[in-house]
Amino acid sequence: MKLFSGSGNRVNNSRNARGSENGAASRQSRSSSYSGAVWEDEEPRVVKADGSATSPAYRPTPDAGYTSAAAYAQNPAYDDLYEDDEETAANRQVAYYTPEDSRKRQKKRKRKRRLITTSIILAALAGLYCLCVFSNIPFIAKWRNLYIETALMTRTHQWLATAFIPDFVIDKTRAEIDRNEAAQEGLVSNWDNAQDVSHTTLPSITKPSDDDAGSEDDPVDEVPFWEDPWSDFCLTYTEIDMDSFAAYAEEHGDEMYDADGNLFIDQAGLDQEGTSIKTIYGDQVLALDTVHGITLARLEGSSDTGPYQGVIAFVKDPSRVGVAVAKRLGVVGQKISGIAEDNDAVLAINASGFEDDGGVGNGGIVYGLLWRAA
Repeated sequence: MKLFSGSGNRVNNSRNARGSENGAASRQSRSSSYSGAVWEDEEPRVVKADGSATSPAYRPTPDAGYTSAAAYAQNPAYDDLYEDDEETAANRQVAYYTPEDSRKRQKKRKRKRRLITTSIILAALAGLYCLCVFSNIPFIAKWRNLYIETALMTRTHQWLATAFIPDFVIDKTRAEIDRNEAAQEGLVSNWDNAQDVSHTTLPSITKPSDDDAGSEDDPVDEVPFWEDPWSDFCLTYTEIDMDSFAAYAEEHGDEMYDADGNLFIDQAGLDQEGTSIKTIYGDQVLALDTVHGITLARLEGSSDTGPYQGVIAFVKDPSRVGVAVAKRLGVVGQKISGIAEDNDAVLAINASGFEDDGGVGNGGIVYGLLWRAA
């Protein structure tokens, strides 16, 4: 056992030292008869005058009979364990820690570490918030204004902007929107040179019949319409890459045609992955409707503002395209699916927004310009 006195002077009373130094027998005898408090290991301990110690743990033996450090320090039976005999046992201060004290210190250190970690995270979030909300960096300001403008134009989700962004930042964005609208006032469209939309007759693209193959005695080598560059299909749907279409046709065969035998491919659903057909620009084809002359393709790419994804529609007959409005325009709005159904449309794309003052608009008043042919 190694002890240090209150003044920090070391007293080597370990078993190894007792076996090798002079007077080993007497000290060993005294150590063997010792039945008081003991250290749990042989690591050095420093007991300072202020009562603190560097020991990780201390455990009195069951028969020690001492319940405090003072009782242990004032026991004259252990005076000879101290080197500084000038001090009395009553003035000595010995500190020891029980396992329970060690656990408390460990919990205290853990709480301190958690507090530091939480503080660092909160500081990082606060810095990120200030950067996104108050920064004048063009890239950040652009997306912040777009976020605010989108939230303010909604009916029930304006809180996405007002709950997290200060009013003066929102007012600044509102002022910019008003300036852009004011710049468009007084503009007049000139329709004097407008021309009537031409009508395009759509060719019938149907499944080849068995009669086209000829008889067994006089067979006819029929070329599929996607392999004939002068076929109506190739001349009309010039956006289709015919090599990829040929591979798709070989794999799916009759699945490409509807009940009436018309070429009709539809894999544009939200839960569908599209087709393996490509456009001449490498975009994935989602649907091919030869009855109505429509091709849908997915567009993907990146720009200065980041990656984007969308759907483009190729309409072969421009005369089929028109502007449709809600049934009760000026009173209440209508969902785009309802507008499409009312006009027997097979494809609909949302257009302008609607007035939503105070977040209580019902979609009945158009926001911006609306022009519809009579």
